[in-house]
Amino acid sequence: MEKIFLGIIQGLTEFLPVSSSAHLAIFGKMVKDLDLGFFTLLHLGTLLAVVWFLRKYLVELAILFFKLDKKAWKIFVYVVISTMPAAFFGFVFNNKIENIFGKSKLIAVFLLITGGVLILSDLKKEGALDIQKLGVFNALVIGLFQSFALFPGISRSGMTLVAGLLIGLKREETVKYSFLISIPAILGAFVFESGNLKADTWSILGFLSSAVVGFVALHFLKLLTIKRKLRYFAYYCWIIAAIIFVF
Repeated sequence: MEKIFLGIIQGLTEFLPVSSSAHLAIFGKMVKDLDLGFFTLLHLGTLLAVVWFLRKYLVELAILFFKLDKKAWKIFVYVVISTMPAAFFGFVFNNKIENIFGKSKLIAVFLLITGGVLILSDLKKEGALDIQKLGVFNALVIGLFQSFALFPGISRSGMTLVAGLLIGLKREETVKYSFLISIPAILGAFVFESGNLKADTWSILGFLSSAVVGFVALHFLKLLTIKRKLRYFAYYCWIIAAIIFVF
């Protein structure tokens, strides 16, 4: 049952801007005998959720990509550029970042930062840019924002949403791009951990729960981003941070 619970936590927090790494660091301590292979399955579940959520858009991009369509190739280049900073910093500072997972007070500080960033996102007015007009510099900016989410407590989706809004992407386009660049990010985590992949009945149920809940969370996040309601997640992050500081 504990693994199903963690699957639900992963599915919710991978996409909702409240930091999945912080929640797994906190709740994972409550479950004994967890191995890296289980978290590999959880990442696979959320990867499945986002691919299914974007399936029509991904198929359309793939068709245009192989037809050598310039717009599709631009988007591909932007996604690669946005992925590079997190991949670089994750590789270089992996050991130092892993040490933070055991420091709950520092995680709480990062949750406070995430909350502040989300408040900022609701204050930003609707932009005018589409993804294909993003540009190399803006793609890099979003990638740099995403790299901050290597720290537990900093939300990947929150940082990429805020970055997209700040550079002037339309809200719906911002959501789409944030989800799109989550694919290589989650895939990278899965590949990195895949050597430890193990599956038992409860682990598979955890995988399924992360996939189903993640898919629902994607719809929920899209709705709240468009309606400028991300501040509710900010309040949640601050409450969790306060609880961590107290206990």
